Amino acid sequence: MTLSRRPAERRRVVALVVLSCLSLGSIAGLVGGMVSCAPEKQAVQARPLSASEASRLGDMRVTNYRDERAGLHATWGDGDAQVRVAGWVDWKKGLSYLRVGGPGAGDMRGLLQSVPGVVATRSATPGEAAEEANPAQSTDATKPAPPVAEPPATPPADGWQVRTWSASGKTAKPLDAFLSLVFVMASTKPDPADLLAKTESRWMGQERIGGTTVDVLLGPAVPPQPFPTATPPAAKPKKSQPSSAEPSTNGSTTDQPNGDAPNGGQPTAADQATDDTTRQPERAKATESAAPATATASPSPARTAPPTALSELGGTVRYWLDSGAKLRRFEALLPGNLSVRADLDRENRPDLTAVAAFGGAPITPRAPSKSEAALLAKMRQRSLERGGARLTIAVPTVPTANLRGGGWVDWTSTVAYLAVSDTAKPTDVAFLRANAAGVAYQTKSGKAMDTPPLPAPDNGWQFQAWAQRTDARGSLDIDLLLGEALASAATSKDSASYFIDHASFLRKDKIDGAGMTVFEIAKPAEQGIIGRGQARMRYWLDKTGAVRRLEARTRSGTWAQLDLTDDTVPTLPTAPLG
Repeated sequence: MTLSRRPAERRRVVALVVLSCLSLGSIAGLVGGMVSCAPEKQAVQARPLSASEASRLGDMRVTNYRDERAGLHATWGDGDAQVRVAGWVDWKKGLSYLRVGGPGAGDMRGLLQSVPGVVATRSATPGEAAEEANPAQSTDATKPAPPVAEPPATPPADGWQVRTWSASGKTAKPLDAFLSLVFVMASTKPDPADLLAKTESRWMGQERIGGTTVDVLLGPAVPPQPFPTATPPAAKPKKSQPSSAEPSTNGSTTDQPNGDAPNGGQPTAADQATDDTTRQPERAKATESAAPATATASPSPARTAPPTALSELGGTVRYWLDSGAKLRRFEALLPGNLSVRADLDRENRPDLTAVAAFGGAPITPRAPSKSEAALLAKMRQRSLERGGARLTIAVPTVPTANLRGGGWVDWTSTVAYLAVSDTAKPTDVAFLRANAAGVAYQTKSGKAMDTPPLPAPDNGWQFQAWAQRTDARGSLDIDLLLGEALASAATSKDSASYFIDHASFLRKDKIDGAGMTVFEIAKPAEQGIIGRGQARMRYWLDKTGAVRRLEARTRSGTWAQLDLTDDTVPTLPTAPLG
């Protein structure tokens, strides 16, 4: 299993989320139609889908995926509680980019990007809040005006906070449920039309949207799937083993201070936040398995046919479909019995640029040219020539923390020294000292710090070898970045031919206006397994071959960054850590 979820995999996960969250609407009495969304008077009598209508509804998700992108405007809630969103969705990338506003937006007001399961938000400034309230009017009178101003084409680089979404259960957020519904509306293959025709899906009539005649269809949020006619015997559980294809079990392109042993020590406060990201589901499973069985519980009968009730298929959604199976509008119920109406603009569909936490601008992976491979071969020697650099670090360890830190790396001594804190608790700081042996840490509360104190404290340090700080999934996110930074210098010259075989050019980019070339380098555990553009580590090099930024794909699928800026590096502590 690789760390990153591809769009198809993300949609499978989201389908389960939507199935759970939209069934809340079904409980409110949505079987056979959406009570809160249905017109008071129907112009025609609703009827079952014809074969051609079922086929067109079945083609809707694959049409969305093939079209890749669409404009998205939506509103839910009433009066002072109304929330409005405007922006775009890219189904192929699995990325949405919206502005959230309206009188009921509250702390949601601002910009939003999301991939399935994770949301990045940026609170609106007073000026942006005013802009949000006055959207530009469309010159096309046949199109509905956006409920709020669309977000800027290029998202701001700073101010983003990352969290996991809550699309279902008691803590369900209407915004997150809406996002999950949007993402599940795309698929790489059609829904089974024969099964759709057997469900409670209905044709509700015809309307006109933007001069186009559309059919209004009631259908499921999640498409029906065929079920086996017999329940196969349960397979015996296998003992979990680390995957040999797991990219995080390897360190750098050279020998790194990253081990493969199970985690045998106590992590730092900052690392604990990272570790909890992956351990939380495991703890939940352990708690569930430890609970006593209910004596009166009876096994559920094995289903031998797919469900036909829309309440069992994620709930009821009203779709406005044109003759080409393009979705023009949809309505549904969100948690809290909130009716949402969303309009899709099939012409306003710009290519979206992700924020840094989601990988940044689009990439076009290819093999590096000879000159690019030669540039990569200079990287480690250029670091040694620089001697050291100031470092800043940002690690979105959803769902528990957004880590930020700063300090220095000294390549001549192979040591890094930095302060790290969670943006939600900036006065709780962890000081980290890292070298080839491992990491020493101590914590301090009461004062926010961008960099650690100088000189470094003489005592109070606790030490862990790199091998103690790994688990079955490999290195922790923050450790991968630190280990890579330490390993980014060497006296020996690297072979350009190695990078031709194992590196990929991704894109051109900029840092503070300076041109950069962004590469990835596949680790040995990734080589021959992943495709181009899927490696865990990225390297931003300037025109001299100096590395200016390191990026690592985190365990949650977001991206962590470590920036390296030329600066006077103070004398860093080099005493033994153990």
